Amino acid sequence: MHFHVGGVPIDVSMRTLDDLHSESPLTRIDIHLASGEVLVDKTGRLQELLPPLAQRWQASLPEAGPNDQAAARFHQSHALNKVRGRIDSEPLLCHFLIATDVFWLVQSYFSVRRLAYPGEKPALEVIRTSAPAIFRLIENFYAETELRTKLAILEDMTDRILEPIGGTWKQAEVLSLAEEGYPEDIQPRGRAFLAHILDMQERDLV
Repeated sequence: MHFHVGGVPIDVSMRTLDDLHSESPLTRIDIHLASGEVLVDKTGRLQELLPPLAQRWQASLPEAGPNDQAAARFHQSHALNKVRGRIDSEPLLCHFLIATDVFWLVQSYFSVRRLAYPGEKPALEVIRTSAPAIFRLIENFYAETELRTKLAILEDMTDRILEPIGGTWKQAEVLSLAEEGYPEDIQPRGRAFLAHILDMQERDLV
């Protein structure tokens, strides 16, 4: 529910006590309930239910499977490739693409580490304290104006952020994408299919 009080926008998320018994958060913002300040608790139930949430819900964040990892690595690298191919001919588009990519990257920092995304301001503080080298790259990116330098910073940032799942997509790798949540690891099938249509041995794929 969203409304204004005295010109100030107010966001209200409503949950039942039963929701606090769930094994995983209903949305990505629910993790904040665990660290929120209790203002009214007439029955005392909130004080009982909130403390265990942080550990239980944090532990419930699933590890990305090989297909989801391949998708994350491909899409982040694909964004960089778009810029590399247009940096001279379409500089305005490149500035637009890399500016939007940083926000996506910051969210990826948390997802690839199985951390709940805490929101924009807390996210920057978490990165500042937990990954100061990445934080400095973010600062340098926004301070820089020269497009090729911004791209180089973004390339370094992308590889560091995706490091837990293998970094950026390398030229010698074959990545296969599936629908989100597809249960079967299709990476071996993708390599086998490519080798078949190229009439090659899988070991010869580079």
